[in-house]
Amino acid sequence: MTITFFGTSAGKPTKQRNLSAIALRYEQKNEWYLIDCGEATQHQIMKSDYRLGKLTKIFITHLHGDHCYGLPGLLSSRIMENISTPLEIYGPKGIKEYLENIKKLTKIKLLDYTEIIEICDKSDSTSCHEDNGTKFNFDTFDVEVISLDHGITTFAYCFFEHISNGSIDVKGLESIGIMSGKIYGDLKKGKTVLLNDGTKIEPKEFLLEPIRGRRVIIAGDNCKPDILGDRLNNLDLLVHEATFTQEVFENLEEKVKHTTAKQLAIAAQNGGVKNLIATHISPRYIKNPAKLQNDINLLDKEIEKYFKGNYFIANDFDAFLLDRKSFELKKL
Repeated sequence: MTITFFGTSAGKPTKQRNLSAIALRYEQKNEWYLIDCGEATQHQIMKSDYRLGKLTKIFITHLHGDHCYGLPGLLSSRIMENISTPLEIYGPKGIKEYLENIKKLTKIKLLDYTEIIEICDKSDSTSCHEDNGTKFNFDTFDVEVISLDHGITTFAYCFFEHISNGSIDVKGLESIGIMSGKIYGDLKKGKTVLLNDGTKIEPKEFLLEPIRGRRVIIAGDNCKPDILGDRLNNLDLLVHEATFTQEVFENLEEKVKHTTAKQLAIAAQNGGVKNLIATHISPRYIKNPAKLQNDINLLDKEIEKYFKGNYFIANDFDAFLLDRKSFELKKL
């Protein structure tokens, strides 16, 4: 699984950071998914090896502009490029009205080949999907939707990969003279194989242990990372905002519903999270500034103090691989 950051800034872009957008791609699939779509996301995509024609699902965490203002432009470009690949957009209630109004006012066929799935609170009596435990089931993974605390309806998307069948014990089969790819395929599907000499080979004899699926949470803006509760327990990867250091947040004249690096680190540590990526960085933090109190390294030091696992602070175009077997996260 590869996770690529197209934007890592909070609220507004900077010279170093674009607005929120994350690509997720499973190595066993020929498609990819986008989580949030801040302004100019399509420009970032054009600078990468990702292609709009392979994008099949978009998950919008909430309707603040730095997470969705790039969506109309991206959809318009799909139409102009004659991309007819079906696209599904998941997001909070209101996203359909937002896009349909843009379509109506601009006279662009913005939503051709596109299905919009709205997610709303359980208290809402409309026909949209409910949050807090809502699951969307796909062929190789499920996505669970969890409500966060940010002042407006905001979600975390929990990507839970299905358990995969154990791989074939190739060496074991070769030791008894079986080299056929078809036999390997049948065994992996759980079929008993009958050889020409009448010998039966059972799948359980040559299938290695199944591999559990990777579990990843990509969260939108949120002031309470521990709201994710038990889902943090032994989580393989948490991608979550760390907008401020604790000191800066405490000195804000007007408090905002965002997480500090300290809060995120403590929640991840207490939950037993294996790998952590912090994003959605306040524009005040830059590399090697004249004023050391705004040094990006202060976020790094704060996370390091409270979280003992593997962690990164994401920059634009950073790509990370979460290994399928070891569940180790490394920067590419």
